[in-house]
Amino acid sequence: MKRSEQFTLATIILNISQTLICYLINYLILDLSFNKINRSENYSLSELKTLQQLDLSNNNFHSVLDGRKLPESVIHLDMSWNKINSFGRHPFANSRRLRVLDLHQNLLSYNRTVFQRNVFNNLQSLTDLNIGQNGYDTTEPVYPEEVFKHLKSLRTLVIDGFLTTSFGKVFSEMKNLQALSINNLMLPNLGIETITENYFENVSQITALDISLNGYAQINTSGNEIRLKSIESGAIAKLTNLRSLDISFNSMLGFCGLRNITQDLPNTDIKVLKANQIFCPYGFSTILFVDDIKPLKDTNLTELYLDGNRLEMTEDLAPTYLPKTLRVLSLMGNRLRLDKYKVDGILTLTGINSLFLSSQDQTQSQNVHSGWYVCNDFTDTIQCLYDRKSNKQSCMLQKQNGGVSSQQRQVSYESNEFGLIAEAYSSDYVNYVDSVKHPWTRDIQSYQHLTAADIQPYPPPNCTFDPLNSFVNMIPPNIKHIYFESSNLGDIIIPYWMSYDTLEYISLRGNNFQNFLGPVCNVTNVKILDLSENMCLNIYAHFFIGFINLEELFIQGNLLGDAMKTFKHGELFEKQLKLKILNISSNRITTLPNNFFDHVPNIKTLDISHNLLTDWNVTISHLWKLNVLDLSYNQIIFLSDKAMEKLDKITSHNIQIKMMHNPFECSCDSLSFLLWYKKHRKRMESYSTVTCKNSKRELIYVKDVLLSLQKKCSFKVGLIIGAGLFLFLSLGMIFGAIVYRYRIRLRYSFHMFKRQYFGGYEPLHVIQNYTFDAFISYADQDRHFVINRLIELEN
Repeated sequence: MKRSEQFTLATIILNISQTLICYLINYLILDLSFNKINRSENYSLSELKTLQQLDLSNNNFHSVLDGRKLPESVIHLDMSWNKINSFGRHPFANSRRLRVLDLHQNLLSYNRTVFQRNVFNNLQSLTDLNIGQNGYDTTEPVYPEEVFKHLKSLRTLVIDGFLTTSFGKVFSEMKNLQALSINNLMLPNLGIETITENYFENVSQITALDISLNGYAQINTSGNEIRLKSIESGAIAKLTNLRSLDISFNSMLGFCGLRNITQDLPNTDIKVLKANQIFCPYGFSTILFVDDIKPLKDTNLTELYLDGNRLEMTEDLAPTYLPKTLRVLSLMGNRLRLDKYKVDGILTLTGINSLFLSSQDQTQSQNVHSGWYVCNDFTDTIQCLYDRKSNKQSCMLQKQNGGVSSQQRQVSYESNEFGLIAEAYSSDYVNYVDSVKHPWTRDIQSYQHLTAADIQPYPPPNCTFDPLNSFVNMIPPNIKHIYFESSNLGDIIIPYWMSYDTLEYISLRGNNFQNFLGPVCNVTNVKILDLSENMCLNIYAHFFIGFINLEELFIQGNLLGDAMKTFKHGELFEKQLKLKILNISSNRITTLPNNFFDHVPNIKTLDISHNLLTDWNVTISHLWKLNVLDLSYNQIIFLSDKAMEKLDKITSHNIQIKMMHNPFECSCDSLSFLLWYKKHRKRMESYSTVTCKNSKRELIYVKDVLLSLQKKCSFKVGLIIGAGLFLFLSLGMIFGAIVYRYRIRLRYSFHMFKRQYFGGYEPLHVIQNYTFDAFISYADQDRHFVINRLIELEN
């Protein structure tokens, strides 16, 4: 149901409209969210016997909807983001089938006055309960066991956590409970600063635990909030069935807090670990030691996320301590630069198939609720670094035992605080490192000022390793997906040889490359390549020769319009015979060579939108599999006859042509194009909304202007023909009058011309002297008589 209809619908319900109830009698889903409903006493939905999902979120309810006014068929009820401070009377009277109940972001205090003994009695089928972000006004929080004991079917629970509360024995009887999410409201005197060893003792059956802060939405700069700083050793070990753990966005936990967790994880069945942004987003760089992740080697972990932790360095061979079962490794939003990124031990990561390295050395300000956020964690960061470096067996901070002042904390390491980073890396593994390095590895940082001019573009006959021009890029042995986006990797993609030919997906989006030199070799299995949003100016013909099995190519958001004009025979995609999707939009393309797409016969989607095309001069009649041709957002006023002829050759296929948002012209010059557009409207997307500009620069729908334009242009054609005939007749009459007026002079001129070029008389051929000359005038038809007879008479 549309938002614009919701307020009206809610008003009618409040007025007990029987007509509306009849209209909605067969509805399965009813959405009344984002209205101003503030009470439930005056209306009932019990007549909607088939209603299954009801959304009343973002209204002004002060109590839960009376269950007697709900049909028994409802299985999903959402009353989140209201002002509910009590459950009211008979809240779930008819809700025996209810499975999902969402009450988060309300005003329900965690006490026995609000959570009365029998409030959940009828929810025997409930599987998902969200009562998180409710306890902001709670003073003495409790989890009443008599309330939760009725939720035998519960599988997912989202609840607020408090310093003084604990999960009682009744939770150990909830055998179906699998996922537990604890919201730390960070309230003074009530927020959780330390999770104790026995905190999860009665919820050992859960398989998923979320104690993250769910982003920065709650972060403020007041300094009074209580944050999670540590988790005692042994706390996570109690969760023997745990498969997924999320501790993200606890910005004061750090790698010191992470170490106690990783030490406990071998006692669990952990598969997924998320520790994103467990440092404040700004501040000094951090270091990951071997002992921080060493216990993970004894787990069956498959996914590890360490995004946004200001991580700049890892201890030598740290990757060797990641489990071989690891499939996904995400290190996005850190500070790993190419000159500091360690490849030591990367060959041991035989299980990884997806590597996420995007947004290196980028601030996380876009994720911070406040536009200005200060991190005062330098002392804590150095203390944690000192503790982990000097005592690798334990990372329990002294502040867990009562805390110490920052001045006392600083004394223990002040002499070494600036030397810690320098000495962080041991040299114990030098011999091992030398033995595992790839024999062909060449470090690009050896060429500090390398540019496109330093590497002469060469047209290789095939993509083979050239030790003089290629650089080996080390990747894990079985990796399939690499995401290295928005990390300012440099201004040129030089000739690369990938150490393993296992990649299927590569994304280098948004790295500001100015030159695609290449080629990139040993990438014959890559099916998807994303080089978009790089603002690249130049690309070489041999760049893609190694991607022989490429199916999807995205190079939009660059500046390759001028470079593409040089590929007159389509040599840029000469090896991409399997290409199906090609996106070259937003490249400032003004024109393309006629044979630009000669070598992509299997193309299905061709996106050339957001460019500067004014016409279409490219041959695509051989693209029999083409389904979508996107020419929208260009500068096409109208297509020429030749362009329409080229497109006519493919309109017989099942093809969709997109030409919206072009500055079409409503004129007689464009009439033939507009008629052609209408003729193929079934293949033109959104024909009914396509507009053109008239002589007054007003936008008019093409479908509405065609008839009047045809009449206007047909009148013009007749007028032009009539005017032409009148002009012809007028000129003829003027010419005739002139000829008649000067007919004698014209005739004389004619004879003089004839005399000059054809001769006026025949002279005697016998040279004699005569006393008198005689002249005979005769007509041309008497010529023979004069010459043959008259001369004889004269003699």
